[in-house]
Amino acid sequence: MIKPGICSITFRDETPESLIQLSSEAGLVGIEWGSDVHVPLEDLENARKVGDQTREAGLEVAGYGSYYMGRESADEEPVPFEPILQAAEALGAPVIRIWAGSLTQEKSETHFESVVRRSREAAAMAADKGIEVAFEFHRNTFTETLEEALRLMEAAQHPNLKMYWQPPHGSPLEQRLQEIEAFKGCLSNIHVFHWEGAPKPPFPRLALSEGTDLWKPCLDSIAAIPDDRYALLEFVPNNSVEQFQQDAQTLISWLS
Repeated sequence: MIKPGICSITFRDETPESLIQLSSEAGLVGIEWGSDVHVPLEDLENARKVGDQTREAGLEVAGYGSYYMGRESADEEPVPFEPILQAAEALGAPVIRIWAGSLTQEKSETHFESVVRRSREAAAMAADKGIEVAFEFHRNTFTETLEEALRLMEAAQHPNLKMYWQPPHGSPLEQRLQEIEAFKGCLSNIHVFHWEGAPKPPFPRLALSEGTDLWKPCLDSIAAIPDDRYALLEFVPNNSVEQFQQDAQTLISWLS
């Protein structure tokens, strides 16, 4: 089953309480809480509070969106995974999303080997807590393409390592379906958005309904894969609450 939800980073300026209310009113099921604003690593009391508030509202914690390895530079000490795991456990998150390398570092073999080692260690640590770890399928990392992502998963080879999926900007339907098929054995949650294809950022955001021909076949394909997961709205045009409400209804209609 695919459950409709939202990434909290879609509305960084909203409080957790406001975001929970917006999500509930829109008919969504889950929220992936981000570590950058709403559930920072260093505040475990807040993490527990946000998790409890989510569940008390009848919603589910879909995951913990961390930036582990994503923002590190080559000349600084690697960020430890322990605080991320502690925050995710306090939140009650079933999965921690991590980055497959840093956006600021060259994708060298040395960097690749470091990502393999650290992701494997993170997956083992999280497994002891009953929490999965999943890479973000994202440009400028070692999951930028399907081939790179599969190479990383093969090198890491840990049963607790999964893969989020989101469509590369401007990619055709055939490519998207090929990626979903390739990830079906390790697929975690899905980030849902519809952005206009462009050679580089910023990518113009479009109403989700304009992407029906691309998204509906993808979600139908994902729905055939065993296990539950979340389709999480990520960003809306102009950060508009009204557009979010429309996109939420579009997503729900696709999944119904």
